[in-house]
Amino acid sequence: MITLLLALAALTANQGGLIQLRFPNEPGVTAVEGEWQQKNVPFVRVQDEWVTIIGVDLDVKPGEYKAGVSFKFQDGRTEKRDAIVDVRSTS
Repeated sequence: MITLLLALAALTANQGGLIQLRFPNEPGVTAVEGEWQQKNVPFVRVQDEWVTIIGVDLDVKPGEYKAGVSFKFQDGRTEKRDAIVDVRSTS
């Protein structure tokens, strides 16, 4: 399992593996939502972090993919960040 602590980082995952994304809570953040492979990914707040786990399907072809993350703030603004996931073959 891989942990992402900063918004812009490259991750490596094998087909059929898991990736854990963790972001520190920031002042004014009310919700965090993710998107991976055209699916919504829920984040939960655990103490001072927002956390989720995404799975890489076995049929995802090797290559680089984006995992999008949206941070919603009290003042109504939304900040989008991307993480690059480098999917590697299991064979």
